[in-house]
Amino acid sequence: MDGIFQINDNQVVETAHHFFITICAVSGSGGMEVYMDKELLKVLAAREQRWEMRRSIVEKQQNCLITITLCVPLLYRTDEEFGILFLKLCNNFYKTLVFKGHQVCFENCIQGDDGPAVFISTETEAKEIKKICREAEESIIGGRILDIDVMDRDGSPVGRGDIGLPPRKCFICENPAAICVSRRLHSANEISKCVMQLKKLIESNNEQFNKSPLPLIKDVYEEKDGISDDNQVKM
Repeated sequence: MDGIFQINDNQVVETAHHFFITICAVSGSGGMEVYMDKELLKVLAAREQRWEMRRSIVEKQQNCLITITLCVPLLYRTDEEFGILFLKLCNNFYKTLVFKGHQVCFENCIQGDDGPAVFISTETEAKEIKKICREAEESIIGGRILDIDVMDRDGSPVGRGDIGLPPRKCFICENPAAICVSRRLHSANEISKCVMQLKKLIESNNEQFNKSPLPLIKDVYEEKDGISDDNQVKM
């Protein structure tokens, strides 16, 4: 499996091909040295930054927080076309929340070495909004490529287990996604084929994104580096 495939911010399974950890014995030293790929370090740093941003928003707003990221291998998470589709899907999800009568507020959008992320705060109780997020992942066209995490007002993650649901399934087979990733049960070609099929499905249903109560989230790839100076895209 190429790159790093994200399960979610709270339970991440790292797989390696180009991005790897190599542990080797140091001759004569009796110890071990750990060499980490520089790109992997960038990804881990980006995830740490995202986690701190989540905690900061919750502390400031005193509301539950929804964080949306891409649930595809790193190769696609940092791809411009997937980034644009991601923003459109986020708008569609926001539209769904508003339509259902939830009080929500777009907080921020960032683009980093682990791909894009959108942050939305809500006054809705954490477990209730988690159920809606799970439904969105499965019902929105293309929602399968989204990873929608929830953090409660105390800054604690709310997972599928907290609402009585089993782990998320792999989008190729029926196994729990974490198992497929950790055991590398699917080839890079198999994953790529599935991801590209999902991409075509989203593009073929692009008309659903034409109108949204949220002004289209700014294209985070507009600038040369893909992000603003402070890693944030403001509305």
